[in-house]
Amino acid sequence: MTSRPPTRPKSRSASATRRRKPKQPLRRTGKTKRRTRTKRTSNRRNLIIGSISLALVVAALYVFTIQPERERQAAWKRIGRCVPVSATSPAVECTGVRLVSLRLPRSFAACPRIRQKTGGACAVPVNAEALPHFTVAVARIDQAGLGRYVTEFQTVNRRRCKNARTGGYIAGCVSKHSYGIAADIRPFDDNSRWKQVVAEEPGVQEVIDIFRDEGFRWGMTFANNPDPQHVEWSP
Repeated sequence: MTSRPPTRPKSRSASATRRRKPKQPLRRTGKTKRRTRTKRTSNRRNLIIGSISLALVVAALYVFTIQPERERQAAWKRIGRCVPVSATSPAVECTGVRLVSLRLPRSFAACPRIRQKTGGACAVPVNAEALPHFTVAVARIDQAGLGRYVTEFQTVNRRRCKNARTGGYIAGCVSKHSYGIAADIRPFDDNSRWKQVVAEEPGVQEVIDIFRDEGFRWGMTFANNPDPQHVEWSP
């Protein structure tokens, strides 16, 4: 067996040993420049639109959530503060509660009884913060000729919340009567008689509806302690 002679490495040609020149960057044509400019403009436009949208969301959040909550807290500070005297006593102590006089129309059936208590005008004390709301509500009731259905108008009564079912007092709960922002407008010995009373005198429900239209909360809507004669205003 014959062996092959060793092969010599081929010598590189002069052209292969030359250093390769770096590739020249492609020249941007007018069309490529326009595409780049359009893309930058689009990105800038999207950034501006996104910033405006975020600003609108923040503004809406402030207007519809944060600002009303701040106004509500400020209103409660103007209304005042009431706390129970003790865990066993139904009485409460109030500070900063400013009461003013609310004049009731003569058409209200409760006026003779109120005059006997006050010895003069048919007027009851209410919180100064709630006075405009009470004034509008009683004026509407008078204009609608429903004053005869308002047989009581008890406002200020500083005590804890009373359980309408058991007659006892609820721990840790202060009645809105303590602040002068609530009123009992119709006495009931038994809350179950409400439907019967409304069936006999539909005007009673119309009175309640007027108060509710003016932002008052009706006691019959209380889940755990329904009170049909009770209406209260809260900011």
